[in-house]
Amino acid sequence: MNARVKLIVLSLLVLYLGLLLEEIRTFRADQGLVFFALLGVVLSRIGIPLQFGRLTMGFVAHIAAALALPPATAGAVGALGYLGTGGFNPWKEAFNRAQLGLAALLASTANQVVGPLAGGAVYFLTNLGALTLLGMGLGKPPASLWSENFRAFLPSYLGLFPVSLVASALYHRPLVTPWGGLDTVIALFPAVYVYFLWVHQVRLANAVRNIVEASVRYLEAKDTYTAYH
Repeated sequence: MNARVKLIVLSLLVLYLGLLLEEIRTFRADQGLVFFALLGVVLSRIGIPLQFGRLTMGFVAHIAAALALPPATAGAVGALGYLGTGGFNPWKEAFNRAQLGLAALLASTANQVVGPLAGGAVYFLTNLGALTLLGMGLGKPPASLWSENFRAFLPSYLGLFPVSLVASALYHRPLVTPWGGLDTVIALFPAVYVYFLWVHQVRLANAVRNIVEASVRYLEAKDTYTAYH
């Protein structure tokens, strides 16, 4: 990891901690913090590998927390409600937790000032900006980052944002059970099921495309006219 990336990570971490301290009066160490953080950890295990980074369903819990909890509490959920994969890398951990915590904190603030749609947009743009900065630090052009990964992120985000909206509403106003957290979990089951179906369809389509491309290359190689062209 080069010096530019480390500087970006440290700057993001300082910004997150500074805003968290600024909003510390809104921090609530209650069941909402514990519930959404645990939900984020569980959903962060469900993901789609991308060429740069990794998209997980953890953002569903983080946005729901941003819409249901005050800024500092939502910011803590974003930082705590995440479980990385692979070996432990302190710089990677610091970046991911600062990025997710900052996005949830700013989204909660936007939700309180403007509304839930603004909160969702701020969450997306904050993550987009952080990942773009990191990619630039690694020498990747912003246009390449967008074409390779964020086109995959945007449809998932747009499709699952309503789930976060419903989850946050059910947490405060349960319809089925006495506790909103249980209603939230029940509401997430169909979303997770549909998400897995979508991932399966994407992988199946990619596999079919790879088979077709390999077959075309094989047939072209056997043809004396098209071989090696």
